[in-house]
This record gives sequence, structure tokens and C-alpha cells, in this order.
Amino acid sequence: MGLVLSPSKCEIIASSEVIIRAVKSVLPEASVVKPTDSTILGAPLGHNAIAAVLDEKFRDLKRMEERIGDLDSHDALYLLTKCLTLPRLTYFLRCAPTFGNPLLNQYDELLRSIFRKALNLDLDDSQWDQATLPVRFGGIGIRKATEVALPAFLSSCTAANELVGQILPERMRETAGTHDQTFIEAARQWDTIAHPQPRPQVPKDHKQAHWDSPIMEKTVTAMIDNADAENKARLLAVTAPHAGDFLFAVPNAALGTRLSHDALRIGVALRLAAPILTEHRCICGTAMADQYGRHGLVCRKSQGKIARHEEVNDIIKRSLATARCPAQREPHLSRPNDPQKRPDGVTLLPWKDGKQVVWDYTCAATLASTYLHYSTRESGGAASFRESQKIIKYRGLAHCYSFVPIGSETLGSWGKCALKFLKELGDKLISATKDQRAKSFLFQRLSVAIQRGNACCVLGTSPTSEEFEEVFDLQQ
Repeated sequence: MGLVLSPSKCEIIASSEVIIRAVKSVLPEASVVKPTDSTILGAPLGHNAIAAVLDEKFRDLKRMEERIGDLDSHDALYLLTKCLTLPRLTYFLRCAPTFGNPLLNQYDELLRSIFRKALNLDLDDSQWDQATLPVRFGGIGIRKATEVALPAFLSSCTAANELVGQILPERMRETAGTHDQTFIEAARQWDTIAHPQPRPQVPKDHKQAHWDSPIMEKTVTAMIDNADAENKARLLAVTAPHAGDFLFAVPNAALGTRLSHDALRIGVALRLAAPILTEHRCICGTAMADQYGRHGLVCRKSQGKIARHEEVNDIIKRSLATARCPAQREPHLSRPNDPQKRPDGVTLLPWKDGKQVVWDYTCAATLASTYLHYSTRESGGAASFRESQKIIKYRGLAHCYSFVPIGSETLGSWGKCALKFLKELGDKLISATKDQRAKSFLFQRLSVAIQRGNACCVLGTSPTSEEFEEVFDLQQ
């Protein structure tokens, strides 16, 4: 077949001198590796090899720390979450019992340093703990190796248990797979951490997510229960469906899904309640802009609100056109004596039940004192309240149009009416484009638009500074 064995690349994994001498007589150039130090396809076979593989992974991550500053912030964060950190470690964590290994703590500290350098954010321990949660639990999606090691190993053992039983002789089956003492110890630790949640049962125990989710749910629940009113509202908002979709968007300037460094940094900081800027007097002249950027989201002189409103409505209009239901912006549907009631758009074709859809978009500040009562009750509570106000405002259109209020919040959560309509629009996009990802792309574009508007609001509180433009003019 043309295959040739390369003796210099062969390894003899054995502890018996008799076996080693026998193989050496045929392959004298083969290297000898102790079973405790051996690896196969990157998976350690012995405990000594775990440290060696971890040390190699640590050096790779250290090398990346030196280069991450050369990347755009959005590119860097996307690569960190999708391929450069935990995704490169998952195979190793599933193949070896690394839980409790102190080297993983060093790996996590280095990961924290890389995140700080990429986004220029200095997070305290509680903020970093939230950042390392999955996006659907309010985090950024950069997972700690120390938290993933246990679910990864348990799910791998249970998934391979049947195959291990078929490969091993019967005399070894009682001490292998899920009967191995290492697995038993790992399962006991999981019971302690996830208490009172029961262990996943077959076939769910084969999936890593079913071992990981109970721990994450318990962590988030404890964070919400111990939080004050503002932090509770924030945590409920960032854990709402589609609140963190901007973190899934592929950074692409041509598609409008790339966030600038400031927009991404502010979006992540608002999500984690991290400091954004120094406290200063807002340009409105009546209030001090706090270091967390919350005043900018409610200031009446904020420029970002208009930009966010226009971009979201433009995305909805273009999405409707793609779904073969063209729309018109700001139609004159109200009476001449009531010019204030002008919705944001109307479809030119019937949407459902023979009626055209009229929509009006609104965005509420999640942590504003006006809406804090609604934000602390449920995720998207402030957006749903604003939607109810829109329904009352445009109730005169109900006899001939299907009115849909589209409410969102500054922290990314959506109102009930908005979610229902956008999901319907997403389904129509899938039907029109034949792309199953169309609905996800719609929510990602909208989420990016909200974060971009937030950044404009926060940065808009700063007074305009004089620049040295005349100096550069002279040099030219």
C-alpha cells in the first residue's frame, strides 16, 4: 500500500525490560516511555503526564498573551471564547482526571490577565466569576478550567463506559469506567457542589452540559438571591433570552456586527457592573455621571438613544423586506389633530389574519429608578411595561391594523410582545432564505445595535475636549 513505518517516531510504552528489549531488537531507534509519562493523541495515560500536558497548554496560552494586544478587541474576545482558550483544553479535560489540579488555577489566572488586556477592563473577583459563566447565565462565555474539569471528566466517563466494558476483559470491568475510584471521587465532589440537584441519568449523563448546567444554575441563583435591588435587576436582565447575543455575533464590519473597542468594553462592563469611566459632571449640567455609566443611559440629552432607535428600526424594516413583507418607516396613520402618535413602521402587505403590522420600538433603561420595580420582578419587566404603555397609546389603530410594540432594555432583555414578534419574523426569514441561522442572525444584529447605542449614551456624557488638530494641519 506504500506505507512505511518510521522507527524514529515510534514509542515503546512498557515497564517490562523483557518487552522493551524484544521490541528494541526490531525497532532499535524507537524511544522508551514510562506508562506513567505517556500520552496518546494528546491524552495522558498516566498521572505524571497530566502535569506535562498542562504545562504545554500553559505555555501556549502564555504565548498568546503576548500577541493578543495586536488584535482588535472584538476579534480577540471572539477568538478567546470560540477557539483559543477552553475549546483547546476541553479534549484534555475530558480524557484525564484534572479536577482539583492546582495547575488549573494558574491557567485561570493567566486567562484572567489575557481578558484584562484584550478589553482593558479590571474586574474584581465577583465580576470575574460572573464573566466566566456561560452567556445564557449572564456571563461572557470565557469559562474557567477549574469549573469545567469536573463536568468534562464525568460526562466523558459515562459516555465511554459501555465501550470500555466491551474492550476490557471481564475481570477488569468491575474497577473500570464508572466503577473506577477516580470517577467515584469525582461524582462525590459533584454531589457536594450541585446539592440538592440529582445526578443526570442515562442518556443525559453522556452530555457535558447536563453535568455543568446544575452547577451554573445554583451559582446564578445564589448571586441573584444575595444581590441588592439594582444588581438583582441587572442579573435578571443579562440572563434573559437573547440578552447576550452580541457576544455570539461574528465581528464583521461589512455586516455591521463588529463593535468598536469602546462599544464592546462598555457592553461587557454594563453586563458585569464593572467601572467604565471616572465620575464626572454630565454635559446636561444637572447631574454627575457615575463611573458605571448608568446616568448616560437615562440622561435626556443623550445622543445615543436616537442612533439606537434608528438602527433597530432599520434592521426590522430590512428583515421584513428579506422575509418578503416590505415595510414603510414612520407612516401617517394617526388623525391630523394628533401628530404625536406616529408609529415607527407599517408593513405594506398583510402579516397575519389579513392585517398589516404596525410596530413601534422603545428601549427602557433597566436600572433606572422609574423601572427598577418592574426589572426586579422578572427579566424584561421594564420592556414589557413600556410595551403596555405603547398598546394604550396606539389602541386606536387596533380596528384596522395589528399593532406590535417592540420593547427592549439597555441590558439586552426583550419584552414579551417583542420576543413573540421577532421570533415570528425569524421563522419567516428562515423560510425565505432557507438558512436555519437566520433567526439567530436577526437577534445578534439587534443586540449589537443596542450595545452600540449604549456606548454612545455613556460616552456622550463626557464634555467635548479640544484636540491638537491645528498641530497636525501644520505638519501636513
